[in-house]
Amino acid sequence: MFFWGASVGSVEEVSAFVPVIRKHLGDMSLTAVRESVSDNYLNEALGLNNIIRMADPAFTLIPEPFSIIAFWPVEKGNGVIGLNISPLIKHYRHSGTDLRTEIVEFIRVTVKNYDM
Repeated sequence: MFFWGASVGSVEEVSAFVPVIRKHLGDMSLTAVRESVSDNYLNEALGLNNIIRMADPAFTLIPEPFSIIAFWPVEKGNGVIGLNISPLIKHYRHSGTDLRTEIVEFIRVTVKNYDM
C-alpha cells in the first residue's frame, strides 16, 4: 500500500490517535508527501522511515484544454483568482488573528487593487 501525494498535519491533539496513525503509515510500503512540514513531522515526531518528498501531483499533470467561457468574466480585467485555503494555515497565523477576516480582506484588496 502507498500513501501518495498527501499532506499530513499533527495528530498530537488526540494522544490516542498518535499510535494508530504511526502504525497505519508505518505499515505502508511508501508514504510520499508534498512538503517539508509533513516530511519533518512524520520523520521526526512519528519516527517513520518510509517517507519521501514529492512534487504536488497537481503540478505534474499534463494540461488538458477546456472551455473557460462558463466562468471567465465577460468584462475586461486582469483575470480570475483561484484560492485553495488549507486548514493547515491556522497553524501559521499570529495569535489573536481572525483567519476568516484576514482571508476576506485579502480577497477584497486583491479584487480592488488588481482589477480581478
